[in-house]
Amino acid sequence: MKTPSPPPRKAARKGGFRCARQFPWTKEEDALLGKQPDREVAQQLKRTEIGVRNRRAQLGIPGPIRPRRKMEFDEGVLFATKSDKELRALLGWSGRKIREKRRSLPKSRGRQKNFWTTAEERLLGTESDQALARKFGRSVQSVKAHRQLKRVRLCLKKWLPEDDKILGTRPDREIARLLRRTVFQVGWRRRKLRIPCRYDHRPWKQCELDMLGLKTDQEVACLTSHPIKAVRAKRQQLGRPMADQVKFLWTPEQDKLLGTMTDVEVAKRTHRKVVAVRTRRGRLGIPNRVPQRHVWTDEEIGLLGTLPDIELAQRIGCVPHVVTFKRKSMRVPYLCAKQKPWKQAEIDLLGTMSDREVARRTGRSLSGAQLARASRRIPNVRPLAPNWRPEEEAVLGTAPDQKIAALLSRTKKAVAHRREIKGIPAWRPPPGSD
Repeated sequence: MKTPSPPPRKAARKGGFRCARQFPWTKEEDALLGKQPDREVAQQLKRTEIGVRNRRAQLGIPGPIRPRRKMEFDEGVLFATKSDKELRALLGWSGRKIREKRRSLPKSRGRQKNFWTTAEERLLGTESDQALARKFGRSVQSVKAHRQLKRVRLCLKKWLPEDDKILGTRPDREIARLLRRTVFQVGWRRRKLRIPCRYDHRPWKQCELDMLGLKTDQEVACLTSHPIKAVRAKRQQLGRPMADQVKFLWTPEQDKLLGTMTDVEVAKRTHRKVVAVRTRRGRLGIPNRVPQRHVWTDEEIGLLGTLPDIELAQRIGCVPHVVTFKRKSMRVPYLCAKQKPWKQAEIDLLGTMSDREVARRTGRSLSGAQLARASRRIPNVRPLAPNWRPEEEAVLGTAPDQKIAALLSRTKKAVAHRREIKGIPAWRPPPGSD
């Protein structure tokens, strides 16, 4: 019986690596280990670099000693002017070895005091920091820090006499475009030569002047392409108020009300604050003919509590709440009039209609009607507002909310709320209207 022959060895593929299992190491191949770098031996024997390294470690053969690369410069200068990435590409060292070498080197000469010479400081700013760092044998950070310490600007492009003649003849932005510089460099050079800046804005048109005061300064600046500072200066030069202040200007009819009634009543009629009414009256020199502060006499104090507050206020010429406040501050009881008892017919009206309507029908105050209903635990019946119709919604935004509320028999708050829900902007008067 014939024994089976071993399978033939597979030939190495063209361009492939030779496996140690199929192609055992020979004495000739082992003789090359350690004499050349592992990578060169692997390329020569068509094996992998890992296989060559493992074979050499198995036989205990040390690796080849790499000849140290001679440096063209001094180590201190080279490590001070090059980064780790540049040193890795130049020397072929690992990052860890470069960091260890940096720690072993003495401190840089640039950290010592008074090391910068006058010749070196004169060159600051004439070239880039990288170029000066290579020339001085320093790091880029040290050159930049010393330049900033000496307040030297980095201006690689020299200023020519013909460039200085243009400064101040046009705006800095146009000169920067013409000289291919930044606006900051042009402004710095102009201030150094003490040349005043020129703001050459285009002239104003009549249609642009008409918008001043009717629209906000921001809107005018966007529509006319003028700077907002120029718009504000032109509006102040013409003596026109801001657009937000136009609706608060006092009219002659409103000025006639000053002094004829209290400042509170004038504020309610003109929809202003009491402080604004008092300030306007003081500017016009109008005395307060109806003062709210009343000087009380002994006779008037004796009448407190004997007459209704409204009747006493009319007799002495002041506001009713001033009489009420004076009576309560002196702890005088309200003895003149007893509370009018509620009749059954009046009680039956409570809860069937609004408290304001009950007060109007019974001749009582609104607070009295509310107190009578709350003391009897009668719920408040508030009539529901009718649903909004399409023809009513079409009117929203065509006039002020107060006029639309009077037209639709609704409250101003309800009209404004419905308009905001529908996304309809508020009505504004057209520009140029009185």
